[in-house]
Amino acid sequence: DLWRTKGYAEASRAYLVPSQQPGSSDDVPVLTAGRVVSVTPAEWTSGSRFVVSADFDLTFSGNAGAWGSGRSSRFVAATARTGPIPYVLELATGP
Repeated sequence: DLWRTKGYAEASRAYLVPSQQPGSSDDVPVLTAGRVVSVTPAEWTSGSRFVVSADFDLTFSGNAGAWGSGRSSRFVAATARTGPIPYVLELATGP
């Protein structure tokens, strides 16, 4: 929801590893609607580090970038951290 309401740059600063945050606001996808279709466990290291396979249904205004409009699948690695958002995420198209 943060991506939809505040934009990709703010959402990425809150949730993504620094290497996946945009350097500028140029050419970042503008999400107008989205939902998580399914989440499947992929790799369990511990409660502090795990990977899931997630399917999304996303709609963008303008360029969707690498996400593409419609159904999109990503591997999401979650690493625990302190603060109000308990995990930082890293997205990939493969494990």
